[in-house]
Amino acid sequence: MEGIKITESKREKNSKLEQIFNEEAEKAGVQTRRRQCVYATPLPPEKTQHKLTQNGDVILEIKLDPSSDGILVADAERYSLAHDRLMRGFANDEDSAREAAETYWKDAVPFRKYVEEQKIVDSENEHVSFNYEATFPPNPFDFTMPEILIPSDIPAARIRVHSTKK
Repeated sequence: MEGIKITESKREKNSKLEQIFNEEAEKAGVQTRRRQCVYATPLPPEKTQHKLTQNGDVILEIKLDPSSDGILVADAERYSLAHDRLMRGFANDEDSAREAAETYWKDAVPFRKYVEEQKIVDSENEHVSFNYEATFPPNPFDFTMPEILIPSDIPAARIRVHSTKK
C-alpha cells in the first residue's frame, strides 16, 4: 500500500475561488496551497464520526509530526463562506470572497501551535460534555470547523483504519 498521495482532484473545482485563495495565501506569505494538500480534522475519530462522515465512510487515523512547519490548521468554514459568497452572483461577491480567504490564511496556525494550545483547552474542559453531533468542542483559535492542511504525501506506515460508518 502506498498511503495517501496528493493528486489533482477529479472533482470540479471553482477556478476563481482557487485563484482568490492562492493570491491571498501569497499575500499572507503562506507557501501552502489548499488544492495541494491532504485535509484532515484534528478531532479524535470517535468524535469525528457524527459531525463529518456519511454512511460508508472510512475513518482513518493519521500520525503527523507536530514539528513539521508545513502543516497548518485553518478554519474550513472560511473556505465554505468564500465559496458561498462567490456563488451568489452579486457585484461585490468577489471582494467578499476575498475577505473570507484573507481571514482564512491570516488565522491559519502551524499544527504544532494548535496541538500545544489544544492541550491547554482540553485540560480546562475535561469535565465538560459536548454534543458532537451539534458542534465541535472548544479549540484554542475559535475555528468553527478546524481543518488540518497536510502539504505532503502520507506513507502507509502513518495511517491506520479506525472504523467505518454504516
